[in-house]
This record gives sequence, C-alpha cells and structure tokens, in this order.
Amino acid sequence: KRIERLTLTNCTKLTDISLLPLIAGNRSLLALDITGLDQVTEKTMMVVADNCLRLQGLNVTGCRKLTDESVMAIAKSCRHLKRLKFNSCVQLTDKAIMTVAAHSSHLLEIDLYGLQSLESPAVTALLMSCRHLREMRLAHCSRLDDSAFLDLPNDPEMPMSFDALRILDLTDCGELGDK
Repeated sequence: KRIERLTLTNCTKLTDISLLPLIAGNRSLLALDITGLDQVTEKTMMVVADNCLRLQGLNVTGCRKLTDESVMAIAKSCRHLKRLKFNSCVQLTDKAIMTVAAHSSHLLEIDLYGLQSLESPAVTALLMSCRHLREMRLAHCSRLDDSAFLDLPNDPEMPMSFDALRILDLTDCGELGDK
C-alpha cells in the first residue's frame, strides 16, 4: 500500500480483478502506467480517483474501456496531476478533456494522440487553463480546426503566454488551416 510508482505496461492479461486490490487503500501512488491494458475498465479508474489523491502521472494509453465519467472523477479528485497520456483512448470525448482542463491547472504534459472525437473547444480550454503546459500531443485528432487556437482570448491586459510549451504535435490534424 506504499507503492509510489506502478508500471504495468503491456501486461495484457491483467484486469480490474488484480488492479483493484493493488490500488485500493494506496494513498502513496504518484504515478500509474497501465499502457496497453485493454481489459481495464472504469472500475479501476474510480478506485484510483477515490484513493490516489496525490497522483501526478497517469498513462492509460490504449485502455479502450475507460469512460468519460472515470476520467472526470480522476480529474476532480487528483488535483496534483502533471502528466496525462490518453493516447488511443478513442472512447473519450470533449466532456472528459474539458473536465481535465477545469481541474488540472498544474498539468505539464498531455497526450491525446488519436482521440477522433476530440474537438477544438477542449483544446482551447486546455491552453487557457493549463498555463504551464510543456508538451501537448494532438496527432491524429481529425476534428481539430483553426478555432482551437483562434478562440483563445486576446486580452492586452492579460496576454496569453506559451513560454513553457516545448512540444506541440499536430500531425495529421487535417482540418487545421493557415489561420
């Protein structure tokens, strides 16, 4: 119950059955990487939200059974999130990402590679709320258009600054134009 970093990448036979007892009651978990565990569901994520309040990093790349509600619960409970990787979690929508933006102001890195239903307002919300972002990966988010960046406020008294941003991946975001 005192594990701080748990990496189970591509342990493809693991399910909620084994993860739930591992995570329940663990208040020390800072980083969880369950990349490729496509049998994990929102049950595990809800236990993470209820127990891992100090969580800073979460990588659920390829976990295709997670729901918006479970990601929203994590965003609301885990207020120290710095790194999120939701690559290929194609079931997630703007609803989850908007909640992340609203509750994760300390976010440094976010990967949303291949989220086909992600739309521009969610990206605008992330850029407005997460002022310390260093990395934002949006490759293959085919619904993004110019409004993701054009809808940022243009207030001379409080100018938007992206000085920390080092990586912006817009690979294959075909709706983006020159604007």
